[in-house]
Amino acid sequence: MYAMTIPYMNLDQIYESYGMLNWHKVDDGKYIVIHGDKIVKVEQRRENILFSCNEEDFNNIWYNYFDINTDYLKLHYLFRNIDEQFKIYCNRGKGVRILRRNLFEIIVLAIARHYIRNEKFTGLLVYGTLCDTCGKKRKNSMGTSGVYEWREFPKPQDILKKRETLLNIDSYHELMQDIIALCEDIVEGWLDLELLSEMSMDSAIEYLEDYDWCKDDIMRYICLYGLHDLMSFDIIKGIRRLVRKDFKMTYEQWLDWNLAGESRYISKLGYLCQVLKYNVAVPITDSNYDYTQE
Repeated sequence: MYAMTIPYMNLDQIYESYGMLNWHKVDDGKYIVIHGDKIVKVEQRRENILFSCNEEDFNNIWYNYFDINTDYLKLHYLFRNIDEQFKIYCNRGKGVRILRRNLFEIIVLAIARHYIRNEKFTGLLVYGTLCDTCGKKRKNSMGTSGVYEWREFPKPQDILKKRETLLNIDSYHELMQDIIALCEDIVEGWLDLELLSEMSMDSAIEYLEDYDWCKDDIMRYICLYGLHDLMSFDIIKGIRRLVRKDFKMTYEQWLDWNLAGESRYISKLGYLCQVLKYNVAVPITDSNYDYTQE
């Protein structure tokens, strides 16, 4: 067991903002998190986070995964000071983080979400169909919680071995074609994930624009969640609706009105995106609004 005090991190808010199926909710503030062939149980007690791993695994794997090195206090106060509405959004979602997940996994998720806009259905397809069909079985002791079994997210080679099975899923034939094309590009050496992981957003967009499977929304998703470039903003319908409701303008007008010309905001929009996604996932109601944060 390893414990660390981590301000501005809330496991429940992270879970709600991502809607991830590679997190298994045990209880409020307690989750089993899967990352490749690794697994950890995390539990939150105020600002103290308990990890069911040793210090070496925490430092080598989970410190980076939970993006602990980024100053979220600074990001929080940057955006909450724009105006009163942003203050409400940021105070409600001040524990969200942009996790540092596997780049290949993120690209597959980005392609899937291009075809399936619902985050839950996207996750069900990717983690259900791909992991169940192509992923390796894993088993790990969780101490007093017993033994946990799961299927590891597949590698490109694993997916290509099952291409015929995946292409026979009629409802998602076009989607599976793009995922298989991605895997072929990686295996054949056309797409270098290690090189891509070190690129800025502008360089990554230039690098990816030649691939037929990589559309504009897919690039933005990859840059934010795969490359951790906070200049990228993941536009979803829920955020557009939120902006129309609270600011009485389109997303484009709102972005230009509030943030245009402010490099300190534009360069960190990815954080605001995740805060707004939390506010979309958990809308404000009289029962859950914290008036003490005003």
